[in-house]
Amino acid sequence: YQRRVHGYLLIESTGIAETMPVAEAFTFEIEGYEPLTAISRLDTMVTVVDCVSFLENVNTEYLVSQRYKDVPEEDERPLAQLFIDQVECATVLLLNKTDCVTPQQRAEVQSMLKQLNPDAALYTTQYCDIPLSAILHTNSFDFTKITLNPGWLQSLRDEKPETEVYGLGSFVYRRRRPFHPSRLEQCVEQVKRMGLLRGKGFFWVASRNSDYGEWSQVGRTIELDYGGRWYVTLPEEHWNLKDSPQAVAHIRETFDPDKLIGDRRQEIVFIARHLDPAAISKLLDTALLTDQEWALGEVEWEEWEDEFDDWGEEEEGEEDEECHDHHSPLPSSPNPSKLKMACGV
Repeated sequence: YQRRVHGYLLIESTGIAETMPVAEAFTFEIEGYEPLTAISRLDTMVTVVDCVSFLENVNTEYLVSQRYKDVPEEDERPLAQLFIDQVECATVLLLNKTDCVTPQQRAEVQSMLKQLNPDAALYTTQYCDIPLSAILHTNSFDFTKITLNPGWLQSLRDEKPETEVYGLGSFVYRRRRPFHPSRLEQCVEQVKRMGLLRGKGFFWVASRNSDYGEWSQVGRTIELDYGGRWYVTLPEEHWNLKDSPQAVAHIRETFDPDKLIGDRRQEIVFIARHLDPAAISKLLDTALLTDQEWALGEVEWEEWEDEFDDWGEEEEGEEDEECHDHHSPLPSSPNPSKLKMACGV
């Protein structure tokens, strides 16, 4: 038997494949087997973007199963979410069929891709005609960088409140007061109709004062998920950052002068064409607590009804608090143990 040695293995997934599971496969450890990293490395992640249909696909409410016949009916993945994920997780983007659109349309899609994934190499192509050197041996894939540096996180870190290129803009909504749960629910329904491309970040709802939520939006699909505990609610020795003094310092920078607030905040980046930051702010501000509601305090807030009954269920049964991962948000970045969230769940 002679072992065959391959210099490079190119894997082509289907157009509706999720890219993160491919990357995560290289990190899996199975007892009795060598991990893939022992014999190989993931070099490049390429996503081909159809310049003709991309804008339509990221603004649709269709599920994957409603658009593609060979997908099981029980597949409930939003089509827009899938395409955004594929863009955000790539290290190389091929914007294809650019000869089938106007220069303005091409520029608009290019701008959108740069907003979603600023670090990816972006090439415009026809028939995906590209030099092999652009997609092979690029050494561009870094799992941590891909998961912790998508476009929405970079927008959160940007000190500029809003930017706009070719009609595509980003805006970060920041406030230091919690949302009222029932008014937040009403606002979410209105935000769905505002024509936004992407929304991602952390939010604070009064009825769950110890926990932060993760806002994830693609087009008209919005998910408000449990994120974890705010750092201010935990002793510093439970932050699980003993070996990261720089991270601790950054976290401290997110604390409000009011010790009762700490790192609690609204911090959500929105990306859209012809973005209207004033309209978004005005709408979300209506969900914030009034002065009278604020004065009631958290004991009263926790009595309010909300739609977040399943929050924190994953933490139940944990006994060892010293080793417990509280899923708290790093400043303008997701918890490392929930890397998938950063890629647009």
